[in-house]
Amino acid sequence: MRNLQSIRSAAQTASGFALATLLVACGGSPAPFDADAFGRDVGGAIVNSFICALANCKASGDVPIQDIAMNYTVRQSAGQLLIQVQLRQQSKSAPLQLTGGDRLTVEFAGKVTDLKEDSAGSTTFVASFAASAAQPSVKVSFVRTGQSYSSMATVPPRFEVLSPSAAVAMNRQSADLDVVLQLPAASTPSLVGTTHCVLQSGSAWDGSIALPFERVDGNNSQQRLRLPAAALARAVDNAFAQSTSKPQACRLQPSWVLIQDGAAPAGLHAAGTRQAQFAAGVTIDFDAKP
Repeated sequence: MRNLQSIRSAAQTASGFALATLLVACGGSPAPFDADAFGRDVGGAIVNSFICALANCKASGDVPIQDIAMNYTVRQSAGQLLIQVQLRQQSKSAPLQLTGGDRLTVEFAGKVTDLKEDSAGSTTFVASFAASAAQPSVKVSFVRTGQSYSSMATVPPRFEVLSPSAAVAMNRQSADLDVVLQLPAASTPSLVGTTHCVLQSGSAWDGSIALPFERVDGNNSQQRLRLPAAALARAVDNAFAQSTSKPQACRLQPSWVLIQDGAAPAGLHAAGTRQAQFAAGVTIDFDAKP
């Protein structure tokens, strides 16, 4: 599904432009009109409807409690706590949209907050909070007719990137990048990340590119990892191998993540992935031109 973000962006842009043109032609929108924002909202709804049609989304209100599975990630990074939750009808492996008064809530720091769709018609529900304290705990709940079906999760211990301490500029001829994490060598964090690229056409691409790294050495307090410049270039090239417009510059933001499982929510189906994560990473401004 690497092209999903491209499809979403194209739909949002096209929707914004077409609808802005229509409003002007009809004499509407006398005030300044933000076509980009309007396009993101409407285009996002169009794409989510298309995705739901393909994925056979179901209405949560039609699904028995015991057939609902909860998936979530609770990630703490850079002083922020981001919660993302998805529900599925386990027997049909179908994503669920909230209907019939069903709700998703998160309890954090003594306050209960409703999670919201990340865009209109989406099956991903989100909330975010400022969270600088170490190892915060949250309770994620599916709520139906006043009854809560809850899962608790606690973020793993925090750690820092000791080096580099600022964004790094790289190109295809750069030296390899060493990253030092404040983690004992016995810890094995996962690597995740986001990427923003500007293409030859002038358009932008947002998504995820799998980046290779090597473990170099470590001790009982820190470990050193290496991101080879040549391997970064190959990863970017491979991501755009089928594209007619190649990347000119990419902002790569790899993060290393410690993971701790959340509890299964009593009353719901036990299937699903529930994770609390702590992430720390680096920013690489990569000149992708040949």
